[in-house]
Amino acid sequence: FRERWRRREPVVVERRNDHLKLKWGPHGFLQRFGAEKVQMTDCRDGKSVHWLTLAHFFAGYSHPWTRALCPDTFRRMMLKLKDWPPDQDFCAKMPEYFEDLMQALPFPQYTHRDGILNLAKYFPSQFVPPDLGPKMYNAFGRHAAWQGMDPNTKKGGHTNLHCDVADAVNMMVDVGVHTRGEEGDSDEEESPASESLQDDELGELSSQHGAIWDIWRWEDSDAILQLLHAVARERDVE
Repeated sequence: FRERWRRREPVVVERRNDHLKLKWGPHGFLQRFGAEKVQMTDCRDGKSVHWLTLAHFFAGYSHPWTRALCPDTFRRMMLKLKDWPPDQDFCAKMPEYFEDLMQALPFPQYTHRDGILNLAKYFPSQFVPPDLGPKMYNAFGRHAAWQGMDPNTKKGGHTNLHCDVADAVNMMVDVGVHTRGEEGDSDEEESPASESLQDDELGELSSQHGAIWDIWRWEDSDAILQLLHAVARERDVE
């Protein structure tokens, strides 16, 4: 790990979710926090959605045909709920989930708040500590059932290209699975290889994994910025 980290290479650790002891699916969060209003983003146009509750989000996460409608176009929105909870420490809001996540993380000397090799541990006590999480990232995925709802949406929930301010560790804790035999099913919807799930950039990967990452080297930042600026000029985007 140290050698790869020194070379700034991403490290993938498999099956860490097997170490989780609690259930991280929607049900537990709905029971406790379902009535909370949350701020989300519609991934199709990047607009903020602030009038829905956590219950609305997880209903659409589990059952695509219940996803909330955009008030302007009446299409179903492709929502993401990022950095939740936004204004409270994860440990204070959900201490049992915090402890469960911490004991499942790899390389605890780096990734735990009190890890001996975690630089954030050594901030002077009089300083306001940086908010290094953890935070939850939740997003709708694309299922074949989405075809009849919004055939023009080519991607599921996603995050635009950005540069993190610190090293990060991410753990996949749940992937929503639309079960057969529920309302809205059809033979076409049940097919995991449906053509409606194909993505021009991802190919067949789009129907095989819960999340797909594009990660670039820090050394390539300038070249990426030049490309983005060039594309923005071509498209007359500020």
